[in-house]
Parts: sequence; structure tokens; C-alpha cells
Amino acid sequence: MNHPAQLAVPAIPAIPAPAPAAGVRHTEGYIDAADGQRLYWQGLAPAAPRAHVVFLHGYLDHSSRYAHVFDAFCAKNIAVHTYDMRGHGKSQ
Repeated sequence: MNHPAQLAVPAIPAIPAPAPAAGVRHTEGYIDAADGQRLYWQGLAPAAPRAHVVFLHGYLDHSSRYAHVFDAFCAKNIAVHTYDMRGHGKSQ
């Protein structure tokens, strides 16, 4: 009996976050969830942000792939807070 070929889904490589622009502070760490899983978070903030945005990445993605978006927010003096959802990026 012939079986259809299984499709291999390539893993999305972890991309290190580029260095933030001058005057932007980058913080990062882990949150321990109630079930013991560790979730990676990061934030980028200009010296005196006028607003804050929480950014959620898409399916099969991770937060560090959006550094160009975070840079655009910070250039407008808006802080960005984000995390990698379970099983994505640096989260478990």
C-alpha cells in the first residue's frame, strides 16, 4: 500500500534581537506560569515614552522577528512590551 509523503514543516530559527536604537532601553526575562512553563518576555522603551503597546506575535513565529516594528514604535516615543507564546521562540 502506498502512503502519501509526510510534509516536513521547517523550524523557524531563533533570531537574536538586534541592538536597540540609541536612547532605547531593552529589558527581558522569563515569567513562570502556574503550570511550571517559562514564558520569555521583552520590552523596549524610550527614555520618556508617551504610550505603551503590548505586541503579540503570529502563529509559528516569535517576538524577536518583529524588531523592525518595535524600532518604529520607539522612534515615535512609544514603548513596546511583548512575549513569546508557549512553544514559540525562547518560551517553553
